[in-house]
This record gives sequence, structure tokens and C-alpha cells, in this order.
Amino acid sequence: MSLHHPDSDVKKISTFTGTASSATWGGTANGSHWRVVWTATANGHGVTEPGSSGSPIFNSAKKLVGTLTGGLSCCTTNACGSGTSLTAPDYYGKMSYHWGASNPNPTLEQLHWWLAPVGTATSQEGSVNPCGPIGIPELTLPSPEVFPNPTRESVTIRLPQQVSGSGSVVISDVTGRVVHTERIGGTTVLDLDARAWRPGTYMIMVVGGATPIAAARIVVVD
Repeated sequence: MSLHHPDSDVKKISTFTGTASSATWGGTANGSHWRVVWTATANGHGVTEPGSSGSPIFNSAKKLVGTLTGGLSCCTTNACGSGTSLTAPDYYGKMSYHWGASNPNPTLEQLHWWLAPVGTATSQEGSVNPCGPIGIPELTLPSPEVFPNPTRESVTIRLPQQVSGSGSVVISDVTGRVVHTERIGGTTVLDLDARAWRPGTYMIMVVGGATPIAAARIVVVD
């Protein structure tokens, strides 16, 4: 099912009864999109039109699984361009692709930064209550002690006892750019020079291999 505003019209609902298949669109990676063919209903035949782009598509569990990139569906054959028709397919960028695991777009265009900035989301369950908190659950991680915070010149990171002695500390800015990486090397306290970091908020992530095991934020000021 998709909710959208075709050709700037009032909200419409398009439905499909088959199974969406994996596809590509405009040179994107294989499997980056869902291919959907709409079906007829008691009130007409579902399609999308210009103005529907970016609208969501939901699966049978009522979870948002993609957003409309483009396609060839149209109320009248060839009315929206050559090859368009009631039964022509549409293509929706997969939410899993938007999330960022294989998305080549800049970090700020990847959903994981906005919905799970600490990087500890383990599932994408959706949210029943649109007025409640986001539905991307994140693990409860121990937080290293960070001081002073905010800082101008240096920062001391005191690791929780349960994560000291292994892994690395990775510090990145709000765009996801890594500004510092350092092996823990068995210590429980790290003293870092922050003078080269621009003013702003930074994420401190303690990782073991590729797994986050502790996280905190720090603010650098002028």
C-alpha cells in the first residue's frame, strides 16, 4: 500500500496484491529498489503520478519499507509519458538502502545518522504511535566518562571498567567524518588533544572490532 498525492491531488491510496520484487533504478546498485505493480480495487485502479515521488510504501505488517523514486504507472496509457499505463511498474527505494549500509550518498543523506546516531540500532521495527518516540530501538550501552564537556583544548575519556582493555575509540563529527581513532591498548583513561577539532558536537564510540560497546557525546566550543 502507498499513500501519496498524485499530480498534487488530494491524498490517494494505491494497493498491490502481489509480492514486490527487488530491482534497480537509474544505475543504482542491484536490489536497491522494490518493483511494484498496482492492482484494481472497488474504487478504481491504483497508480502514482508526478507529485507522488518520495511517498511511502508499506508492507502487509504496516511497516514503511520504501519511498517512491519513479516509474511508469499512470491512469491513462501514455498520458504520463511513453510506456506509462495502469499496469506499468513503479520503483521504491528500499528503506534498508536508505539506512546507509550500502548507500553511496553522503552521510547526512543516510537515515542511520538521523534515527540511530549512536550506531547501536539492532532492528528497524517501525513505530505504532506517530506522536511517540522513534521506533528504532538502540542498545543500552555503558557510557565513558568524558570531561571537561564542553571543552576547548583537551578531553579526558575514562572508560567503563567492562570495556577497558580492548578495541578502539573512534570520534566523528555530525557528518560522520572520523576526526580521531585510537587503540585502547589496555588503558582505562585516554587524554586527547581537541584543538584541531572545529566547534560542534562529536560522537565518541568505543568499538570492539565492528561492534559498538560504549558511546558518549562531547561538545567542542570556541
